Order: sequence, then structure tokens, then C-alpha cells
Amino acid sequence: MRNVSLWMCLGTLMCFSAGCAGGRKMVRTFSGDPGQQIEAEGIAPIVDGDLIAARKAALADAQKNAVEKVVGVYVTAQTRVEKAVTIESNILARTEGYITQYDVLKEKKDAEFYRITIKAIVKLQEISEDLDELGLLATAKEVGYPRVSIIIQETVNDEISEAGSAEMALFKALIDYGYPVVESTQISEQDVERALDGNASFYTSIGEQLKVEILVIGTVSAQLVTSEGLGGFMSYRATANLKAIRTNDAKILLTTSDVQSGVDITDDAAAQKALQAVGKKAGVTIAEDIASSLKRQSVIGVTIAGVESIETVNEFKRFFEGLSEVDIVQVRTFSSAATEIDLYLSSGTPQDIAERLTKTSTFNVTINSVSAFEIAITVQP
Repeated sequence: MRNVSLWMCLGTLMCFSAGCAGGRKMVRTFSGDPGQQIEAEGIAPIVDGDLIAARKAALADAQKNAVEKVVGVYVTAQTRVEKAVTIESNILARTEGYITQYDVLKEKKDAEFYRITIKAIVKLQEISEDLDELGLLATAKEVGYPRVSIIIQETVNDEISEAGSAEMALFKALIDYGYPVVESTQISEQDVERALDGNASFYTSIGEQLKVEILVIGTVSAQLVTSEGLGGFMSYRATANLKAIRTNDAKILLTTSDVQSGVDITDDAAAQKALQAVGKKAGVTIAEDIASSLKRQSVIGVTIAGVESIETVNEFKRFFEGLSEVDIVQVRTFSSAATEIDLYLSSGTPQDIAERLTKTSTFNVTINSVSAFEIAITVQP
């Protein structure tokens, strides 16, 4: 008898959704941004046989999933993970604010769950602007200020120094310049030694562990110069030999050798002053050179005609993110007439990217034009 009641209730729900404006629900109206049709499914458990509550929960889940598809276009996978709470509370928790209307395409009871599929009109521009206000969009600024970690070995008179004076000065110089710096304390001593020995595979491994794009690695040494003729003071000279390495491919971005001196009344104080001075100088050099190098990266725009769904935009985004030449992918606009995506290249040319597009089996595209700063393509049916 209970099963009969459940199916009668389900039938009532189906008739209601089919009979009321074709399953269409008006949620909010906007001017300007017409929105984009997005199909999404929601699912919810049926608790104590309450189909009405389950349908309501499944519908809310479908709306959330529709908005989440748009978020995936504008936000990198790393940001999606790192800022999950921010996105959940500021974007996904207010899905009705981004959906102007939806149609229920199908719904059914599936064992102990209720499933519902909708086609929603989602405000892409609204979501993009809100993500931008939250500082979550991938932008050119991210290219100029990558996450950095430091692994250096410090010695004084050929003995290992645990004071870390040069590292702290280098750390502060990078922070002052605007770089997000991640401490490397969680890396094992064995991995540190292998990285210092020049084992390139550990650069990538450390980058993945620390989630950093740049690794500053090398040695800093301080040596006694003299204590003669200084009125009881000691003079030390510190030398830093460092390199900045891009962790995703172990490419050396730059190398630097700096020398600074330190004078004080004791050996230790003079040595630490020299280490601090050379760490600061090296930090400023590295900060400026990395920023300059990354600002010289090629930024090209890809204009794509014939994109019919947000899923296709995400496919293009994932394709470009998988190319070794591409550092950052930023979706600027999305419509079937013209979807615009910016690619920040670490290497290669627009011609290289166009060639990759013609060879992939993921898409069937026609290359309309290729210039120094832009690629125009059309998606074929």
C-alpha cells in the first residue's frame, strides 16, 4: 500500500511539473545579460517517503550544479579546491540569484533517490563579476606573481649554519615585492638534498607538494675575510649562488650570483650580517627578474565561433590547460557567436597552438586565421 501511495504522489508531481507552464519556473529577471542555457541534473534522497521534499531538494541540487558548471569555466581547478568554502558560501549558496528561469526536462524516482534534470538560463556575466569581486578569476596578475618556495643551504666558514639568515632575508624581499611565498619545512631532508644536488625530477615533486610554481634553490656561504686593522671588528663576505626554477617542467628561469659583506664585533654577528645582506640583494634581483620574465610571456586570444554549450567551453579550457606551452587559461566571454579565451604562453607561438588544435581528436575545428596575438577558429558540427 505504501508503494502505491509513493507512485501516486510521484505521478501528481510529474503532472504538476508538466502542467504548469511546461515545467517552467521564473526565478529572477535581469536586463542586459541574456544568460546562457545550461542543462544540469540534481539528485536527493527520499526520506520517510516524502517525495515532495525530495523533489525540492533535487531541484535545488540541479540549480546548484548548473551554476557550478559556469564557475568551472571562469575559475582554475586549483582555485576551485583552495577557495571551495568561499565559492560555496558566496556563489553556490545563492544559485537562484543567477538563474532567470528553468525548464524541467525530466524527473523520476530512482530507488531511494529522486532525480530531476533541468535546462536553466544562467547569468554568466553576473557570476563572472561576482567571482572577480572575490578575487577568484585567473588574471594576468597571477602570471606576474606566482607562488614561490625557497630551498637554500647556508654555510659559515664551510660549516652548515642553521640560523637561516639569508633565507629569511630572501623570504622578506620576495614578500615585500608582492610574491606569495610558501615555507618548505614540510619537505623531507632527503628530497631537499636531492634537489640541491640538481635532480630535476625533485623540482617537480617539491612543486606539487608545496603547490608552488617557482622554486628558488641554491647555496649561500659566508667566509671570514679579515680581523686585522678593524679595531677588534670582524669582516665577512657572503656569496649567494641561486637559481629560480619553474616547477611544472623544471625549466631554469634565471640564475644569480651576488656578493655582500658584513662587519661586526663577533664572528657570528658579522657572518649573519653578510648572509642577511646577500639574501636581501638576491631576493630583490630574483623578484624583479622573475616578474620581468613572466611579463614578457606571450598572451594570445583565441576566438571560437560555434560553441553551443558550457560543456564545450570547459572542454576547450581543459584542452588548453593540458598544453605544455600554456601557463594560464582565462575565459573572457562565452556565446555561440564568439567565445573568447586568453592563453598565457610560457613557450611556443600562436602557430604552435593552432597546429595542436588541428591535430587533436577532441574537437573538429576550422582554423580561420592565425596572427601574432590571435587565433580565430570555428567549431564544426
